[in-house]
Amino acid sequence: MTVSDITNMASVSPATFYIYFADVEEAVLAVLEDLNGQLPDFPSLVHAIDTAAPEPGVRALVKAYLSFWDKHYAVLRIRNLAADEGEPRFREARATMLRPMMTALEEKFKSGHGPMLGFPEAPVLAVVTVLMGMLERLAAVIRLRPPGRDITRGRLIDGAVMVISTIMKTKEAG
Repeated sequence: MTVSDITNMASVSPATFYIYFADVEEAVLAVLEDLNGQLPDFPSLVHAIDTAAPEPGVRALVKAYLSFWDKHYAVLRIRNLAADEGEPRFREARATMLRPMMTALEEKFKSGHGPMLGFPEAPVLAVVTVLMGMLERLAAVIRLRPPGRDITRGRLIDGAVMVISTIMKTKEAG
């Protein structure tokens, strides 16, 4: 993406762009900051999950997460590519966006749960981080289904719901 691409789409001159932004990265970061205000209430979705029967609540959470990604795919993909390359501003932008949901998941797992499903040494935050990584990657690749395979969007969502629900189910602390 170039300044020319942006200014052509916005029907403004490059000089106007440079009044507001130093470069394309700064413009993308401004869009990401704006998206923070548009995040769905993921923490409420997490808190609404019934750990005795988590599948419906987890499905609502996964679908809401993927819907947000569908709506903002281009900018979220740019965010992740830059963050994965180690760009600190984009790493912080990603962390800022993920933090509320991660905190809610961590609280959910800690409340009423003993050790993690037979893995007492597994830190809850590590499990949450892995699950968020899974959701982030799923959101990025769900539209790239291999042709000729019986892997539909619905089945990929089912897989994510199964993994998260299995970990989230209430069990007796051991």
